[in-house]
Amino acid sequence: MRPAWQYVPERDQYVMCTFTPGQADLNWHNPEVRTAMHNEMRFLLDLGVDGFRVDMVTHIGKNPDLLDEPLNPSFDSKSDDPNDVVLRKYRNSDPTLYAYMREMVEVLNEYEGRFMVTEDYVARDDPVARYMDYYSVDPKRCAPFSFENFDFMMPRKAGNYKAFYDKYLGAMGPDFVPTTVLGNHDNPRIASSLGAVAARAAAVMQLTLPGQAYIYYGEELGMENVEIPPHMIDDPHDGRDPERTPMQWTSGKNAGFSDAEETWLPVSPDYSTRNVEAQLQDPHSFLSLYRRLLKMRRESMALRRGLYVPQESESEEVFGFMRQHQDERLITAINFSGEEAGVKLRGSRLLGSIVLSSIYEMQQERTVNLTGFGLRPNEAVVISH
Repeated sequence: MRPAWQYVPERDQYVMCTFTPGQADLNWHNPEVRTAMHNEMRFLLDLGVDGFRVDMVTHIGKNPDLLDEPLNPSFDSKSDDPNDVVLRKYRNSDPTLYAYMREMVEVLNEYEGRFMVTEDYVARDDPVARYMDYYSVDPKRCAPFSFENFDFMMPRKAGNYKAFYDKYLGAMGPDFVPTTVLGNHDNPRIASSLGAVAARAAAVMQLTLPGQAYIYYGEELGMENVEIPPHMIDDPHDGRDPERTPMQWTSGKNAGFSDAEETWLPVSPDYSTRNVEAQLQDPHSFLSLYRRLLKMRRESMALRRGLYVPQESESEEVFGFMRQHQDERLITAINFSGEEAGVKLRGSRLLGSIVLSSIYEMQQERTVNLTGFGLRPNEAVVISH
């Protein structure tokens, strides 16, 4: 086990390095440090940035006494992450965290329309309550990433998703900004985790749920993890290189990402066909699906401003919800299984029109009886109701 404290001979002092030697933690309990950070925020805001992503925000709230973490009695050296050899009791989430975040929001309030989103893989005892703790800082200026789409946060079952989103979105007031995330730089790409067909369905779900949708670069192309040759591995401890390979723009050299002889990490072998240039020409591509969804979000008041209304699908494999604004009502239904699923939706209207499907061969709207229709394996649809 590596100690968090690292000795610096030049200063004859120790410095705390939570993550890796040489990467010193800032002491947020020092008011001069916080003032300096606030001034850095103002510098960037004056340049015109719209806001901030606050990485691992929970670590700015360490226990002020910097107590040693207790050993984890259930740690298994053969299977567990080495970081889990101790419990995370004192290194983060001290109540000072929210006070320091409010100070950051006060800086944002000096500017019009600025925002910050925070990263924390919240405790699983009651994730909605943990997210609400973050929203208590200022729901109009600050929101936590919701990482429920990662398998280690919540098993991918339709019932789990319905239970979470019904509770999460039901807990929000009118000023709250929900978030959805499918993937990021620390986790395997969703097209590799779920497969291409299910990843397309996940995109439909994400872009029809309320709030801010955070799209990790390449998700809109269906980019997958890339095998990294041993001599190019840059992140041997955490193994996060496969999801960090260059963006694939064209079929040209290095996928149009760089004109260097070699990129830092290798370009995916499929770059000649899986790239922005090629997918713009293919109406069935991942990129075309994302573009249709984003266009729908821009044009639909139900998706932009509408209420989230829970729906009962009468299927254990289907998660459904409605977005409603005045007379406009859109229902999203996602089949979480690799088998066909029957759906029965309850509502005042018997018929609906499927206006979008995640399955690429669907080209035209089709009418369905909402009291009994089928979804193909891993299909998601949007129904005008």
